[in-house]
Amino acid sequence: MRKAYGEIQELGKRIEDTRNKASQDIAAKQSELLQPIQAKVAAAISSVSKDKSLAYVFNIANGQSGSDLVFWEGGEDITPIVKTKLGITTIKK
Repeated sequence: MRKAYGEIQELGKRIEDTRNKASQDIAAKQSELLQPIQAKVAAAISSVSKDKSLAYVFNIANGQSGSDLVFWEGGEDITPIVKTKLGITTIKK
């Protein structure tokens, strides 16, 4: 009975170790795949910002609630220009 219990505990530990390893592998692969995309987006944002002589660009990816959005009346959303520079087309609904 103790032997069976010990085997079950060992199996549980191996399963947990495998889950942890899988999570780490997924996070590493995600980072590896996203890095070039993030670099390309950053370059496009930088290019548009320089073209438009902007001093600040705010990330509003999370929407107005939950982001560090600072809003000025008359501010300009450069998202469409950055998307165009990246070759992304917007599908109208």
